[in-house]
Amino acid sequence: MLMIEKITNDDIQLMTDQLREVVAASTLLALCCLLKSILNSAVRKNIISANPYQEIKLPRLRRKPKVLSIGEQKRLERTAFERGALKYLVFMYTGIRLGELCALRYGDIDFESNILYISHSVKRVSTTPGSLMKTRLAVGLPKTENSIREIPLLFFLAKMLEDRMWSQKATPEHFIFKGASGTAAEP
Repeated sequence: MLMIEKITNDDIQLMTDQLREVVAASTLLALCCLLKSILNSAVRKNIISANPYQEIKLPRLRRKPKVLSIGEQKRLERTAFERGALKYLVFMYTGIRLGELCALRYGDIDFESNILYISHSVKRVSTTPGSLMKTRLAVGLPKTENSIREIPLLFFLAKMLEDRMWSQKATPEHFIFKGASGTAAEP
């Protein structure tokens, strides 16, 4: 048995590394939080002079993404078709991020090859101090360099986007899903 006054930072890191292999990350984080509290209490009660729980490397919690079941996907697809909610179909069949969807222009689509080019993203950024508005929309590069990519479009989706472009009398510079003022939509 290890006495509390003999516990070192290395002991805690070793324990953490060993437990990482046998318990879930959330359980390990809870155990470490409890240990840190116990050691803090021991410091307050003058049982130990300093808390050895310092700069411990913990695992990151990786949340499992929620994935639609096939039935849920079919219902979403049917509803999107019925309501003409093209943006949901683009999301579902391309997997692009919301900011990337908001930044899409008709010129980002090659309708002959059915290719969608992702090269921009929309995000909300702070304005300069003293400005009446605290934030504004900014169109810039996507989240990472690897986010600049080409995505093949299913024929029916490319056709729906092209039909939308013609019905709106849009040019390649126009945003596909525009906001109230005709600029990029709010992400």
